[in-house]
Amino acid sequence: MIPRKAELIIHPVRLRVLRLLGDREMTVEEMHRHLGDVPIATLYRHVNTLTENHMLQVAGQQRKRGTIEKRYALAPGGGTLQSEDVKYFTHDEHRQYFTAFAAHLLQDFNHYLDHCNLDETPNDIGYHQNSLFLSPGEQKEFVQEVQALVKRYAALPAGNDRRQMLLSTIFMPGECHDDET
Repeated sequence: MIPRKAELIIHPVRLRVLRLLGDREMTVEEMHRHLGDVPIATLYRHVNTLTENHMLQVAGQQRKRGTIEKRYALAPGGGTLQSEDVKYFTHDEHRQYFTAFAAHLLQDFNHYLDHCNLDETPNDIGYHQNSLFLSPGEQKEFVQEVQALVKRYAALPAGNDRRQMLLSTIFMPGECHDDET
């Protein structure tokens, strides 16, 4: 059985909400403008589920047309699985979570191919795999630097000439040592 946080994250709508928010604050109405294929009632339900499970937090609220409009943000650590979250995953749980992650990547890629004119945006996509040789200290430093860089750009507001770009990362050993098998 996948732990509850992983179960919440791998749901397609909730994953899209978490990914959309990044370091931003948004109302459900603003989210709906970006996730228009998700019915607004469904979006509210999933935002409530994420909030109840401490993955989103209410960042502010204001009165609007006789009701209270809430702005949501990711709760600290709410949008990702941390090492302590996956520490006790079994091999099958890792496979299940990674399969869901890969399926979301494939779904996003197919949506891009099916809905975008590649002749107009040929440089908007790339996929690469690099091999790095790092000590444990260098690995930690590398991850921290990448996280800081992503956080800086994730905080930029939507609009103007900005559009949502997806950056997906997979970080794993390229080989196991005898003492790891």
